[in-house]
Amino acid sequence: MPAPYLLLGLGGAAALYLASRSERGQVATLDALDTITVTARRVGSAVAGAFTPRGIRNNNPGNIEWIENPRARWRGMVSRDGRYGVFDTAANGIRAIGGELRASIRKGQSVAQAINEWAPPSENDTGAYLRHVEELTGINGAAKLNAAMIPSIAAAIILHENGQQPYAPADIAKWVNA
Repeated sequence: MPAPYLLLGLGGAAALYLASRSERGQVATLDALDTITVTARRVGSAVAGAFTPRGIRNNNPGNIEWIENPRARWRGMVSRDGRYGVFDTAANGIRAIGGELRASIRKGQSVAQAINEWAPPSENDTGAYLRHVEELTGINGAAKLNAAMIPSIAAAIILHENGQQPYAPADIAKWVNA
């Protein structure tokens, strides 16, 4: 984990700097230590932000692709980051996951078909993705996708796409159905 080492290095460097600047190397004042702490926190936050998955950073935890046509865009899709959309809020990004899954229901798709469309084999290990969704949700991939499955499948997609699940289940359930 680079962030802790960076913070230790920053703290040590700042302490040496302050010691060299203080009269006869005396201990730095509390004000100076507060400055070091604030600076270290800012650097730490910046470093931690650099390791936040793109989907979480962009409020697009399903990694939904950017839609060129403004009339066809999901609510809150405000810009793009490469081929993926950026949403104004996580709620709108998760709402879009629900919308995509509802579109799969309208097509009469099974869970496996929906995941195959979400993560096509040309770009993903779709079999592993489906197994992960099945494992996380307890839903068989052959089952016909239905509205009751959307919150748990959305949560599984978020975890699979980002390697973490920062959203509360109640929020996901609320947002996918908003």
